[in-house]
Amino acid sequence: MILVILQAVFALLVIIFILLQEPADDRTSYTSFFAPEVTKRGWEKITFVATLSIIFIFLIISFLRLAAGA
Repeated sequence: MILVILQAVFALLVIIFILLQEPADDRTSYTSFFAPEVTKRGWEKITFVATLSIIFIFLIISFLRLAAGA
């Protein structure tokens, strides 16, 4: 039961943090296809790292719930 609640909470957090991401700037110029010059600073970097962390935790919880149900 705890895993179900945690999974729901982290699913909502993933949605919220994805919506907090700043939209991509259409005016950015890329020097190369393989090496874009994009830097994240301040709030943008914090939300990006937090989003990745929350997604990772959500995946762990999902796998634990799957393993517990089997």
